[in-house]
Amino acid sequence: MLESTASIELLELQSEVGFFFGYGRGPNFGDQEWTEDKQRAIDSCINSGLHKFYFPPLLPGERSAHEWSFLKPISVLTLEAAAKSILLPNDFGGLIGELVLATPSGQRAEPVPVVGIGVIERQRHLGPDQTGQPMMAAIQPRKGTSHDRGQHFELAFYPIADAAYTFKVAYTLAANVLTAQHPYPLGGPVHRETILESCLAVA
Repeated sequence: MLESTASIELLELQSEVGFFFGYGRGPNFGDQEWTEDKQRAIDSCINSGLHKFYFPPLLPGERSAHEWSFLKPISVLTLEAAAKSILLPNDFGGLIGELVLATPSGQRAEPVPVVGIGVIERQRHLGPDQTGQPMMAAIQPRKGTSHDRGQHFELAFYPIADAAYTFKVAYTLAANVLTAQHPYPLGGPVHRETILESCLAVA
């Protein structure tokens, strides 16, 4: 599916921020190529502007910051039989609402409550070999990072799964920065000017 021509993308954002700085619009728009320092300054403004657009600050007179609906996807995850946890998506930024569970028979069960990890660990201590349908879950950070991987999260469950269970998980999306391979920001063409103005405000 082709992207809307009204959408803004990375090269256009770079050209607008570069023009705002007085650097010109760059080689993709017929101007001189930017130096490495200028390119870093432009990209820094775009990354910061996008973050402020995705997660806007609390405005005067408001009780809570605005939350975009397009940053709240639903992911279908499977807890395998004999497993204690599910690795959450790489772009996981926080759980929304309840965990909706489908039993092996396909019938809907009660939502699985999300508790603190300490509650899970206590139940595991009291019944380390207990198996059955998931009764509770907790968000747990995975230990460590590497040269190509930041911190990830998982859903820990109690008890140990006696069969494979499928969950629908709604979560806040932690958006990636724009790249040549993924040049379009989240929000679509409706937010073309909002995204541009947020980047220019940082500049």
